[in-house]
Amino acid sequence: MDIKISIIVPCYNQGHFLSESLESILAQGYSDWECIIINDGSNDDTDLIAKKYSLLDDRFLYIEKKNGGLSSARNVGLKLATGGWIQFLDADDLLPNSRFDLLVNTIHNIKDIDVIVSNFNLLDLNKLIPPYCTLKQEYLNLRSIILGWDINFTIPIHCGLFKYELFNHIVFNENLEAKEDWYMWTTLFIHNPKAYYLDKILALYRINNNSMSRSEHEQSRMLKNELKAFLSIKDLLLDEELCKTLIETRLDHFVSKITTLNDAKKAILSSSSYKLGNFLLKPLSIIKNTIDSLLKSK
Repeated sequence: MDIKISIIVPCYNQGHFLSESLESILAQGYSDWECIIINDGSNDDTDLIAKKYSLLDDRFLYIEKKNGGLSSARNVGLKLATGGWIQFLDADDLLPNSRFDLLVNTIHNIKDIDVIVSNFNLLDLNKLIPPYCTLKQEYLNLRSIILGWDINFTIPIHCGLFKYELFNHIVFNENLEAKEDWYMWTTLFIHNPKAYYLDKILALYRINNNSMSRSEHEQSRMLKNELKAFLSIKDLLLDEELCKTLIETRLDHFVSKITTLNDAKKAILSSSSYKLGNFLLKPLSIIKNTIDSLLKSK
């Protein structure tokens, strides 16, 4: 069985990481792949770097598009993919060079697989550090994904290798600026795929210490999008009991996160970043009342 892997690499102003990411693809022992680089409206040197690799190896395909966000870029990549298996890779993350060999061997040996998930490590200032969670086979089901995500575990998107046919029913939610992975994994497991966990570290997730993800404003934005993803996921669920459990579980989770952010509000109030804290200043009762009303409706 021939297995061609389509690697989808969206990039927005991450040219300083892109070469290292693409080199990790070139270093793969397995050679039957294509890599679709989607420049999502970058204004750095992404264009020069991507074109360099497309000239270096014709397995790289370079696409430019107007900025539409990470989900939009991934959806464009899915439309262009010609392989039977899909690998997502953000432009700042890396794949160990044995990844494709080991995953393809697993597909040949196990036969009946729709998605393989590997474990991962974090990469911080080029030093490997363990993640806060260890992935397990028991996490690869709908109930675990919707109830445990960001509480017990997360699954970085590049940990997965996906059969292309899965995306006949799945797209990335372009209305989410963050937490789109949670929505994607949920829609995936709603269709009950045959998932297999390979207990090997075959993905590296970069922590960018200079990223705005470390700012209070960005944490607020992430929480706001988590709430949006939660509401979208709630609407997907047909099991009312599972939906009610989701709401109850997330209520405590949101309250905990908002409390943590509100503790930081004092520093924001006395700083020049105060104007960035609009979401922090919204009363906790807004989210509480939103979720409480959902509970009452069930």
